[in-house]
Amino acid sequence: MKIELHSSILVARKVLTELRRVMRDLPGHTIVRHFANAREQGYVVEFRCGAHEAVNVTFAEYRNSDDIVVYFGDAQRAVEFAELEQETAVWETARFFRFDQYTEAALAIRRHVQQRAILGSASVRPAPKS
Repeated sequence: MKIELHSSILVARKVLTELRRVMRDLPGHTIVRHFANAREQGYVVEFRCGAHEAVNVTFAEYRNSDDIVVYFGDAQRAVEFAELEQETAVWETARFFRFDQYTEAALAIRRHVQQRAILGSASVRPAPKS
């Protein structure tokens, strides 16, 4: 039996693959969870390093186009718990990339994690060139 992923998750899978590549040299670990919101399917990635606060980033194929949308926050939690204030704050962080800009989306996520300074300035090297 052949099992195929629905096309709506394929864009997010490509971003996740790139994210693994551009984040591999950073300390800490990540937890990847699903994200689904009406027609958007993708992933929430939680970045952790030691006892520092986690940084959550959500990415998916945008529901109104084939573009990639990155939400700098945990969009799944906002949706599941109907936390309107949190949900609005997450949606306002949306950043869009063309459907083929997987590397650019992954690098933007890396920069966001670095800017949140949870990984420590001495141990973080610049993002790799694509």
